[in-house]
Amino acid sequence: MALHPVSHLGQSPGEHNPPSQHLRLYTLREQIEHKAQCLDLLRERFPPETQYILMGHSMGTYVCAEVLKERPEHNIATIVALFPTLTHIAKTPNGVLLSPFFHPFLRTLVSTCASALSLLPRPVLIPLVHLVTGQPEPGLSVTALKLLRGHVVNNALFMAGQEMEMIAELDEAFYEEHVNKFVLYYGVGDAWAPEQHHRDMLEKFPDANIHLCEENVPHAFVLGHGEVMSRKVTGWLRGFWAVDGEDVEAVEEVRRANGVATDGKKDV
Repeated sequence: MALHPVSHLGQSPGEHNPPSQHLRLYTLREQIEHKAQCLDLLRERFPPETQYILMGHSMGTYVCAEVLKERPEHNIATIVALFPTLTHIAKTPNGVLLSPFFHPFLRTLVSTCASALSLLPRPVLIPLVHLVTGQPEPGLSVTALKLLRGHVVNNALFMAGQEMEMIAELDEAFYEEHVNKFVLYYGVGDAWAPEQHHRDMLEKFPDANIHLCEENVPHAFVLGHGEVMSRKVTGWLRGFWAVDGEDVEAVEEVRRANGVATDGKKDV
């Protein structure tokens, strides 16, 4: 199994994102098409029978679903959707609370402040970011030194504003056809994907792999619970996509250790 992480356009500084592109704002539709094109490239590099597992977090789960719509013939076997925001994100508690920051004026103000903060010396900036986010290393340094840039923040807030408009009514016809490809993992007390979303999806698709976290993992699990989720996801991958000839007993042991029942349903 090969892993190919993909970042969002305009939200990761580096040689691929030169200063001449820093004023460019990417739409959510462009972000989706970018991910679909990445899948196109993988299809060119790997054998035609290769199966693909898409994994997304938060609005990334919506992006994964849209890629499946755009590329239904690309052998997408599974979509792992962590803390998914698939419907009416603007009506969620955080959507209501934070929507003002997606207005062009406040978005520009916040991104300008981010640019100013990025000029602080490293010994000052890193403790300050840690105080605000509580994030541990090594992610702390990445946030402080790579992501706290005006153009990155501007793009993130711009895309969030687009999410408020585009992620609305659930495409029930699409999920009726493809929900068997999804593993949907919701959190308790999630202000971006409330528990009501979990209940609604269960009511609509009672036989699907739709689950509620019982380990108090927050929506922003990357800020301190990355190891917990990585172990869980690793268990799912090992338990659900065993290759031909793999030790069945070993697979079942991994399933049990990661809260996966032997019938393929997950006990979490």
